[in-house]
Amino acid sequence: MVQYANGKIYAVVDLRSEDKNYYVYVGSTTQLLTKRWYGHVHVTATPFEQYLKEEGHEHFRIVLVAKAPSKDKEELTMWHELWRRKLKPLFCCVRKRYTNVAAQLLLKFKEDPETLRELLAKFDLEA
Repeated sequence: MVQYANGKIYAVVDLRSEDKNYYVYVGSTTQLLTKRWYGHVHVTATPFEQYLKEEGHEHFRIVLVAKAPSKDKEELTMWHELWRRKLKPLFCCVRKRYTNVAAQLLLKFKEDPETLRELLAKFDLEA
C-alpha cells in the first residue's frame, strides 16, 4: 500500500551544469530517493529516461526538493505540479487536471488563510 504521508518532491540535476538552479526533471514519490533513482536509470519509458541513458546517468543526481506528506495521490500530484511550475525543469509533463493549481490550493487551505497566502506567494500564484 502506498504511504502518501511519505510523499516528497525531488529534482534531477545535471552535475555538468554551472547553473545550480538548472533542473532537468522534477518528480514526486513516496519511495526512498535511491529506489526512485534506480527506476529512472533502469527504465527508458519516457523522454527524460531516454535522455539519462543517452547522456549517461553518472552525470546526474537526484536531490530532495521538499517533503510533501499528503493524504492521497491527488494531493501529492498537486505539490508536484506546484514545484514543477516553480522550478521549470527541462523535461516535464503537464497534468491537465492541475491547470489551475491556485484553485486547488484555495480548496485545500480555505480554513487556513495565512498558510494559503504564504503558499500563493512562495509559488508566485494569484488567488
